Amino acid sequence: MAKFQKGNTFGKNGRPPAPPDIKGAKELNKIMAERILNKFIFMPVSEIQAFLRDINNPAMEMAIARVLMEAINKGDQTRMEWLFSRLLGKMKEKVEIEGEINFHKQIVDFISQVEKQSNSEKGD
Repeated sequence: MAKFQKGNTFGKNGRPPAPPDIKGAKELNKIMAERILNKFIFMPVSEIQAFLRDINNPAMEMAIARVLMEAINKGDQTRMEWLFSRLLGKMKEKVEIEGEINFHKQIVDFISQVEKQSNSEKGD
């Protein structure tokens, strides 16, 4: 029997590839989720609420509608970001930094201040 190797959960060849039908199902589910979300995103809130009251609706549609309603009712930015990332993909943020940044100097200065404060408190 082979000895366990830390960090190697799938053996020497890595994770086995997903079968083609599973790959296809994942892609189909992604497309279906996008279509369902598009259906609800432009629907009046009262229609979404009525949809959620009907227990005969498909589970996937109910789940997506419920996430959307929670986001609307609670003003939940995390849920909204999740929903829109499904529609639009992850949004890339561009950060511009001007000037020179010297993190090493900032850390050394901070440590020095803490040490001075600590020493002055001990002397009191």
